[in-house]
Amino acid sequence: MLGFLAIIFERAADEVFTAIPVISFPTPASGNTSKLKIAVAMLRVVRNEVKDRVLRLLTDCWYMNWTLIKPALEMNIEVVGQIPSNRALYALPPAPTVKKRGRPKKYGIKMTTEQVKKLPEEKATVWMYGKFRKIRYRTLICRARFLKGREVRVVWSRFENDKGLTESRIFISTNPELEGLEVLRAYSRRWPVEPMFHQLKHAFGCCHLWQQKLRTLLRWMHLKMAGYALLQLLTVCKNQACLNISRIPWRSPDTTTAGMMKIALSGIIPRFSIRKGWNRYKQKYEFNFRDLIDQLIPDNSEAA
Repeated sequence: MLGFLAIIFERAADEVFTAIPVISFPTPASGNTSKLKIAVAMLRVVRNEVKDRVLRLLTDCWYMNWTLIKPALEMNIEVVGQIPSNRALYALPPAPTVKKRGRPKKYGIKMTTEQVKKLPEEKATVWMYGKFRKIRYRTLICRARFLKGREVRVVWSRFENDKGLTESRIFISTNPELEGLEVLRAYSRRWPVEPMFHQLKHAFGCCHLWQQKLRTLLRWMHLKMAGYALLQLLTVCKNQACLNISRIPWRSPDTTTAGMMKIALSGIIPRFSIRKGWNRYKQKYEFNFRDLIDQLIPDNSEAA
């Protein structure tokens, strides 16, 4: 099993979100603690590279654990994710009217199903998960017991479809200032990670990687991730050089897909002498880019 950390990009042309893999590491076959520690280590690597950027971690309910959220908050990373329905959530305690001795109350009433139904329900139609969806949601600032009583924004939401209302889901954000609808929109950006997993594992063959040494395995895996990221970034940026090579006459000029970028790269990369750049003693690539450019430019004197 592979653990991935990805960055979500938005294509400005059609407002579609794309996941770009950043770092990955094989997770152990059993146990939960090691997987959470690996996730924390990958977050620290990213935070060291982008020290001044505002980061938001989007994760599913499996990783919504104090073991991961505490280090993320210490790294000044906002967390938005789904939590199971059995997590204990409490409303903020009412302000005391009369000052009493002792420590003030930390938790208010427990947010059970009956208490949640008393909250005002809001309706909205928003673009989520690839189409416009009708949602109903309730929101409140609560204290989460599994986060040691930290104040969080909690959203209980359901979708409307032809069959009625779906099962209620619970989402939280460690930033209480976010509105309920903003939390739902932020979490919906996590969806591109799922097709990224599928494509890396099957289309790019990461599920079939096998090497005797871990370093060699990680090298091959990150090479495949770099290839996938290159295709997605060229698609997001609409690289004109690749589009000129892979343009299909019968398709709309505004159409840009990763398959078109793959066709363009397949016509460019084979012309590079990849093996000439490998330094077997230093175990790394050392390219002379001037020589590579000369290989791509045809010699008209010899052709004449």
